[in-house]
Amino acid sequence: MVTQHRFLQVNLNRSAMAMALMRKTIEEKNIDLVLAQEPNIKALGTSDIYCDTKQDAVIIVCDIFKSNVSECGKGPGYVWVRIEDTLYYSCYFSPNKSNQQFLCFLDKLQRDIKGKKNTNKMIISGDLNAKSKTWGAKYTDSRGKILEEFIAEAGLWIINVGNRPTFQTERGSSVIDITLATEMVAKEISNWYVDTDSENLSNHNNIFYTRNKQTKRIQEPEKTNSWILNTAGLEKIKKQIAEYWDFPINADLNEKVKYLRETIKKVCNNSLSKTNKSKRRPPVYWWNAEIAELRRTTIKKRREMTKTGRDINIEDRRKQAEVAYKKAKLNLKIAIRKAKSDAWKSLLLEIDEDRWGKGYKIITKKFRKCTPIPDEETEEAQIKKLFPSKPQITWDEPEYTEQQPNFTVEELKEALSKCKNKKAPGPDGIKIEIIKAVAEGNYHLLLDCINSLWQKGAFPTEWKIAKLVLIEKPMKPEMQNKEFRPICLLNNISKLYERLIKTRLENEIRENGDLSEQQYGFRCGKSTLDAIKYVMQRAEETNKVGYKNRGFCLLVTLDISNAFNSARWEIIVEELINKKIGSHLIKVIQKYLTNRKIRTSRGRVQEITCGVPQGSVLGPILWNVLYDRILKIKCPKGTSLVAFADDLAVVVCAKSEIEMQEKAKDAIQLVKNELDKMDLTLNLEKTDAVLLSGRRKLPELKIKISENFYVKTQKKIKYLGLVIDKDLRMAAHVDHVVSHAEKTAVAIMRLMPNIGGPGDTTRRIYATVAKSVIMYAAPLWMKVWKTKIYKEKLERLNRRLAIRVARAYRTVRHSAVLVIAGLPPLELLAIEKEDIEKGKSKEMSRRDLLTNWQARWNEERCWTKELINNIEPWINRGHGELNYNLSMVLTGHGTFNTYRKRIKKDETGLCWFCEEDVKDTLEHTVFECKRFKEKRLELNTKIKDSISKENMTNMMIKSEKNWNDINKYINDIMDVKREKERSIERKK
Repeated sequence: MVTQHRFLQVNLNRSAMAMALMRKTIEEKNIDLVLAQEPNIKALGTSDIYCDTKQDAVIIVCDIFKSNVSECGKGPGYVWVRIEDTLYYSCYFSPNKSNQQFLCFLDKLQRDIKGKKNTNKMIISGDLNAKSKTWGAKYTDSRGKILEEFIAEAGLWIINVGNRPTFQTERGSSVIDITLATEMVAKEISNWYVDTDSENLSNHNNIFYTRNKQTKRIQEPEKTNSWILNTAGLEKIKKQIAEYWDFPINADLNEKVKYLRETIKKVCNNSLSKTNKSKRRPPVYWWNAEIAELRRTTIKKRREMTKTGRDINIEDRRKQAEVAYKKAKLNLKIAIRKAKSDAWKSLLLEIDEDRWGKGYKIITKKFRKCTPIPDEETEEAQIKKLFPSKPQITWDEPEYTEQQPNFTVEELKEALSKCKNKKAPGPDGIKIEIIKAVAEGNYHLLLDCINSLWQKGAFPTEWKIAKLVLIEKPMKPEMQNKEFRPICLLNNISKLYERLIKTRLENEIRENGDLSEQQYGFRCGKSTLDAIKYVMQRAEETNKVGYKNRGFCLLVTLDISNAFNSARWEIIVEELINKKIGSHLIKVIQKYLTNRKIRTSRGRVQEITCGVPQGSVLGPILWNVLYDRILKIKCPKGTSLVAFADDLAVVVCAKSEIEMQEKAKDAIQLVKNELDKMDLTLNLEKTDAVLLSGRRKLPELKIKISENFYVKTQKKIKYLGLVIDKDLRMAAHVDHVVSHAEKTAVAIMRLMPNIGGPGDTTRRIYATVAKSVIMYAAPLWMKVWKTKIYKEKLERLNRRLAIRVARAYRTVRHSAVLVIAGLPPLELLAIEKEDIEKGKSKEMSRRDLLTNWQARWNEERCWTKELINNIEPWINRGHGELNYNLSMVLTGHGTFNTYRKRIKKDETGLCWFCEEDVKDTLEHTVFECKRFKEKRLELNTKIKDSISKENMTNMMIKSEKNWNDINKYINDIMDVKREKERSIERKK
């Protein structure tokens, strides 16, 4: 099978607009790889772009190639990636450097190539500013001769064809961009050409070529159904499902399941329209008809200019053509810049209409990227690694005689309510929203099928086939090879059946003694915070006693290799039997586990012989049943095990170092022995340890884990998302979350300009995205508020968010801007979370927060305090949006001459509109200035009261009409003042 890959080679001349237009070229020409030189650094971005150390050469990887980059590297003037079995180099060398420097550059490049393995397949593209007749230049210069020698020595082939100029300006043209390849690759390259007819806003022309690579034939995956969901269509399904239903009573279970699937598909085809998934690249977001027309005009003017010769008789005509081309090129650049700006403004306006759309995805970096299919060899290796093979199991049929109670409509409704919408469907393509519509149309139709399976203790074969998607993990510096995360997509109807089984299983486990209290994962009412809190309490208890009796507390975190996929099915069933689970449930789970399969992206089906099913509903509880054996190990006194899913921590408390080390070694050895019996592997290399010593300064210790392995205690480790330092001060965690939240805050600020952009309700929602990062495990790190430096770090970040929510000046007081924005202080939020953790209701905790916030606010003395005396009515008002002008009035920081004098923008501080020497304060502008007397009288008539600083905010809170009237008045007067300020600035 021959696969074609399209390449673009271009020098972008440091132009941001050239880079923008290049994105359109990638879309139109279906480019797979871009080898570019002289990019614009500001417009470069980071996604799938590899750049050299000097930022002179880049490689941009598109679509299918993204998952196939196995290696990458860079040097001064060159960058390389290895995709599948081929090396790709992008190079640039400046024309302003000497030939000696060029020799040094080629020498470094040659040494870099020789240091690689498998260099028989390679492409080198670049602008080396060397001329030679060999690759189409009019003459050979000294640098061209040096490059010719390098090409001959490296055994490379020159791919350039013809003599079309790769560099072209009104002053002349030349061929200085070159494409080189090894013999094996050169024979696969075709259609190499320089595009001199199109416009790319650079002095260098685009170079295109195709590689026709012989590959193995890929088996096409089975096509799945996909329908466009809408309210009308789902309502139609509810009404029509009974009409399509003619359930075969005497059919076997697999036929019934097949009939259920086909019936749902029929009603979907009749009620919903199918999606049209185009294979074309997504369009450039800022492209429009005007830019397309300007590009055509620019290309036309370019051709007219190149057609005029160098004859003296037509010099004037050539100059006119050059001027016309430059003007057209400038117009195109201006149009692109304006279109990109308009697209950004449009996004800001759309945020209020779709708060969870593009804006939210920009902040949280949740834009869905394409999931490229890894090459066949990589896919097979990953499947072998992720899904180990175990011996097949033959189950003994359990004995049972009693008729099992059927699932009820109430159980089905509860199970459906727990199924989340907008989740990817399984191999059948039927989304959960469709299943819910079918059920609401007639609950008994689904129940009849599910109860038939339940009474027979069966689990259909087609419901045990998962669609496998491999998601590449981000590469870390210590990683040598790419790693993938497996996502297994199961049919939603099977998940519904699993959820019903899970409820029955949980009830039986609870009745027979329940699971260990030390398992905090996949348990109702337990969370990561509970696990962390347990560890912290043990450490604090150890460090609380007197100095002479104070012991040691050690935290060791263990990692189990590929835990979920390696769980033995027979051990799971054995544990269920030990917990005295009913024989019928055990039979269903045995059927559920056996004959499971995954379908790869290439359509290959692989049998799974162990592991709790990925992406399933029953998988987590079955894992907990299996892992319960570990948590019930009798560890040495003072030692305990804490688990969250497969994350296992050993907490060791002892009186002396030797005792602590012995207990840790014994406990870990007991765990390792039990894991060995369960055929699970402890990854010793990923074992971390920290000695939770409090303020004591203790030397670094080596903990003996096994005969030949020691682990050193560290100053801090990350456990379940919390950075725990040895002195338990939580300073390291605060540094970590502030650094993380600041990145989110920067993205938020770009979406929230002071003028324009989303309303303050949406702004507050987006601000909570950053604050949620900070507030994770807040009750555990509250103690940092006693340390001034960390308190300031947290408040500084909260202040930056509040300023953007309130659209206020940076000079506004911290306490005031928090009130205006309606964002509580972080310290009070932490106390609120702690109260909720202790069992206090959310309503009571929020009431206490507002009481404490109000007490702090009462101590403040500022203009905002005079306008907003009570916090609760202000933040719970239910109407009214803040804007830039209103924010200036609420803070007193803005276009008021007393404030402008303070920041040295005005000398007198007097009012512009009043004849006498009156200070232009906020109070004077809004409530007294003669210039706005008529507007005030008009406003007083509308609100049926006289506006003053004592009642302004109360009147605004009172009704939405009052808010709009007062807001309009403030906008009118502040617009006048800002225009006056601009006219004064222009005169200066």
